[in-house]
Amino acid sequence: MVPFFGLFLGHPLRLTHLVGAVTAITGVYLMSIKSDFTISPGDLMMLLCAIFFSLQILALDYLTQRFDPVLLSSGQFFVTGILNLVLAFMYETPTWTGIEGAMGALLYTGILSSGVAYTLQAVGQKYMPPTEASMILSLEMVFGGLSGVLFLGDTFTERQMAGIAAMCIGVFVSQLPSRAILRLREKPIS
Repeated sequence: MVPFFGLFLGHPLRLTHLVGAVTAITGVYLMSIKSDFTISPGDLMMLLCAIFFSLQILALDYLTQRFDPVLLSSGQFFVTGILNLVLAFMYETPTWTGIEGAMGALLYTGILSSGVAYTLQAVGQKYMPPTEASMILSLEMVFGGLSGVLFLGDTFTERQMAGIAAMCIGVFVSQLPSRAILRLREKPIS
């Protein structure tokens, strides 16, 4: 979705990005569609999440070119933490016992899954176009599925394996330089 939303912001759409995005979207479809080819409400929520995540990647691309990515991430974590703390007391009744019981998961999620991973994403996006970043990040679904196979004993259907292959091919194709870029590289510098 990032390549298509990027058009509205003046980002060029290379043929390799278009082919890669369509191939990866086909892979997502194959991995998530049910055997009777129906879409569940959860799939629609994932689509909505993908839209917002695409907008987040484009915003991060814009902001990391103007601000230090580590400071940007730190500021975002601070604001998000304060807002979530307020919401926690508005809609829940947190107890110290509950917090202690979830401390390991809270620390892992807060520090590694959110803090380190998101900061590394921001630093990486400073040096990578948003379309290519989004294609690489789309492999999260593949790695999540592989983790289910390795740690939970899940299995893939043939359709899901075809989806994984399509996603990997889509990411690979989106990284290929277009013919125009290759022609520019072949011209001697005068």
